[in-house]
Amino acid sequence: MIFKTPAIRLSIALALLIVNLLIVADQIGLIPDASESALELRKGLSESLALQFASAAEKGELNTIRNTLRAVVERNKDIRSAAIRTDNGNLIALVGEHLAHWKPPVDGKSTPTHVHVPVYRNDEKWATVEIRFAPFWSGNTGIVLASSFVELLIFIGLSSFICYFLVIKRTLRELDPTAVIPKRVQKAFDALHEGVLILDKDEQIVMANHSFAALFGKSPETMLGLKGSELGWLNCKTSEQVRQLPWLRVLQDGREHIGASLSLLDNQGRKIKLAVNVTVLTDNAGSSRGTLLTFDDITQLEEKNFELNNMLEKLQSANDEIQVKSQELETLANRDPLTLCLNRRSLAQYFDELFTQAKADGGHLSCMMLDIDFFKSVNDRFGHATGDQVIKAVADVLKTCTRETDLVGRYGGEEFCVVLPTLALDTAVKIAERIRQAIEKSSCSGVKITASLGVAAIESNANTPDELINQADKALYAAKKSGRNRVIIWGQDSDAVADVESGPETQEPVVQPGQSTPMDTDQAQLQRRVVELEGLLEKRTLEIEHYEMYDLKTGLPTRSLFEDRIAHEIARAKRKNYLVAVLSLTIDTIKRIHETIGRKVAGQLVKACGHRLNVVIRENIDTVAVFDNVKGMSTVSLINEMEFGILLTDIQQVDHVTWVMKRLLDSFDKPFTINGHEIYTSAYFGVSIFPHDGQTVEALYSSATNACSYAQKLNGNDRYLFASEDLNNKAANQLKIENSLHEAIENDELQLHYQPKIDSATQQIAGFEALLRWQSGRLGFVPPDKFIPVAEQAGLIDRIGDWVIYTACRQLRSWMDSGLAVKPIAVNISGVQLRQQNLASRIAHILDEFNIDRSLLEIELTESSLITTDDKPYAVLNQIKDMGIRVTMDDFGTGYSSLSYLRKIPLSCLKIDRSFISDLNKNENADKLVASIVSMAHELGLDVVAEGVEEKHQADHLVALGCEYLQGYYFSRPVPHDEVVDMLQKQPMALAS
Repeated sequence: MIFKTPAIRLSIALALLIVNLLIVADQIGLIPDASESALELRKGLSESLALQFASAAEKGELNTIRNTLRAVVERNKDIRSAAIRTDNGNLIALVGEHLAHWKPPVDGKSTPTHVHVPVYRNDEKWATVEIRFAPFWSGNTGIVLASSFVELLIFIGLSSFICYFLVIKRTLRELDPTAVIPKRVQKAFDALHEGVLILDKDEQIVMANHSFAALFGKSPETMLGLKGSELGWLNCKTSEQVRQLPWLRVLQDGREHIGASLSLLDNQGRKIKLAVNVTVLTDNAGSSRGTLLTFDDITQLEEKNFELNNMLEKLQSANDEIQVKSQELETLANRDPLTLCLNRRSLAQYFDELFTQAKADGGHLSCMMLDIDFFKSVNDRFGHATGDQVIKAVADVLKTCTRETDLVGRYGGEEFCVVLPTLALDTAVKIAERIRQAIEKSSCSGVKITASLGVAAIESNANTPDELINQADKALYAAKKSGRNRVIIWGQDSDAVADVESGPETQEPVVQPGQSTPMDTDQAQLQRRVVELEGLLEKRTLEIEHYEMYDLKTGLPTRSLFEDRIAHEIARAKRKNYLVAVLSLTIDTIKRIHETIGRKVAGQLVKACGHRLNVVIRENIDTVAVFDNVKGMSTVSLINEMEFGILLTDIQQVDHVTWVMKRLLDSFDKPFTINGHEIYTSAYFGVSIFPHDGQTVEALYSSATNACSYAQKLNGNDRYLFASEDLNNKAANQLKIENSLHEAIENDELQLHYQPKIDSATQQIAGFEALLRWQSGRLGFVPPDKFIPVAEQAGLIDRIGDWVIYTACRQLRSWMDSGLAVKPIAVNISGVQLRQQNLASRIAHILDEFNIDRSLLEIELTESSLITTDDKPYAVLNQIKDMGIRVTMDDFGTGYSSLSYLRKIPLSCLKIDRSFISDLNKNENADKLVASIVSMAHELGLDVVAEGVEEKHQADHLVALGCEYLQGYYFSRPVPHDEVVDMLQKQPMALAS
């Protein structure tokens, strides 16, 4: 229909708008009222008749009056009827149906249809002319059209419609996007498989081909005029992401953009990935008029690439496995499986190459042969498993004492061959002596061993590698004949060669200088044999004692040594007033492994468990931090194949045992990999504490094993039990706190309250202390003294500490932005945080982020946080002080008060603990202590803050002592941040209610 044309619709709408504006203008009086003008005309006519009738009345011409009135009514279509009425109501003249339709005005005033005018005769009112006019508006259309105002509206409406229609039609023709792109060009673009889009300078679409419109399930015409950035691109929500759209970047820098990637959801909800190329469209003058975009659907290509990458990764993984297997096969072919040294075949191959090169270059080359002394007796006494361990230990010594370029091979049994390229004989001898001494000092599974070595060099006129090895082997034989545990050099003395080649009738070989020379007589040989046997007896005695104390397979202390150490630590704890914890650990998985996979794997699992326990106990930073004496703090022992015993010493609080035990339990959540088997274990702990659960070794160990057995029967989630029920509840509560703390920051459960510090001289607020509060969704309100130690031991204190500093600085910035005169805020720092070397830089970063002056942040720390064996905390505090941040020692007098710490710490202020303040004026010693602390602080140039001020007499006493700042409930409780504003506006401080 014709009304569907945009030009007609817009023209009608604008014409109606103009007509409505005229009507509104008429209603508010901006257009003159035609009825008032007509009323004035009617009044004028009536008054004119009244004047004529007054003149005729004075002359007594009543007929003239009647005739005139009749003529006026008949000639004027607007006058319906008329009459002349005297004051007493008599009608002098009457024309038309006047009596039936005349309505006298109520207020005596004329109306547009009923006009009455008085007639005077001889200056006295004689009668009244009554004229009834037709209404201005009647119900028929002809009268409406006859109205001047309606005619005006019709004229303006029609004329504005015609004008608007012509203008809009021309404008739309000029602005029609389809006119920008000829139809033949549109059809050419529609034939393309890739999407094509043309945008103007305002990124509005002036052309879209069918391929692009189909992505959105629309026709090209419906997309005209839309903005390119408003088409629903994925990951394009923020203003910064919008600015990175390729066509906007091209419009900004004027350079084409190739290979951009965008994603969107098509009309079926599938994710489509498009490759976008953008170029600039310019006019003849070279000015930018818009952009041309092409879109390639690369969704399937991406999927294929993804599949291809997966295939490549699998191929790479398979290739890596092949490489590993190849290396394993090469190792099996070239290496001894026990020691991973070169086997005899590969040693000969590499040795031949080095020998040939040395002969050709005239360089040095040395060879040594090594044999383990009395190795047969090791196998006979301790078994072949121990013999294998001895051979591996000797191989490790050889690898340690030689270079990577040297050849170390197992020549057979307990015999080794070492080839030293580029080394002369004297250097080779030094290396051989170093190897001999290292083997003599080492101990393998408690077995003391020695070795004999023979050394030869290419300078001894050896013509082949086999000949050089034979010379070194003969020197080794001479070393074994001459008493063992020594180094013999081939070719240095002709007697040595003669002795080896001729037998026992010749002289003994020459030995390395520094070794004793063998005696030639039988008596000397016998005496040397006796000494050798005595040494062997002593060695065997030590080995027996060692195996009574240490397990042969794992090297861990046995039960006898474990109980001996418990007794020693009980006696020591009584003197030092420390706690001792005995932990019994049972791993029932070991039994199942023994029954299913075999004894060998079970033994290896026991050894792996012992190693993991030692690693956690000795190397975990969080664990070590809870003990004073790190060196003697723990012992891991093997009680039997399924049970371990753990001894923890120098414990200050029972809580610390919980943290250690949790770390141990967590370590067993990881599987063990043994001989290709991935084994998960179930560990159960029982814990007894000296002196709470026993005073003797038997009582403590029995309590721990009973608790462990009961924990195993319960088979609960905790997997541990204390011998004391109270300690069990306490440990469980601590673990609940730790688990909830992990979610506290994410769930916005932490908040800061602020308690003011009052300047004692002015009674004005001098600053605030930020106090951490935790309202847990699971546990309710948790006091700081309950969760802060947990956070320290769980490794969460750094994160929470950063949150406190960040929140306090953010609040400072908020107050500053609102125009408040802010005061410094003091935050508390944990001793654990002070061990972090980057603490000062983290604080500086937060201050810079909020543009906070350094003087508006203060650091408070306790004395106990500085008790450490190193100076790291002092270095961190010096960095903080150098930044211009004040450092305050909190709770002074309650920790390890030592004046040496005051000398080391870069303090600005001391805070007297509340326990001293509460006894003021009640305890004479407390009064003296507080006075001494204040005096000492002033002598050191430090300010003094008294916390815990709750009564007026305390405040007065502290002011008299010269204490600069007061803090406590007497002035205010800690309040949320929104109450601080009112507090700052009510200074000086009123007493807290």
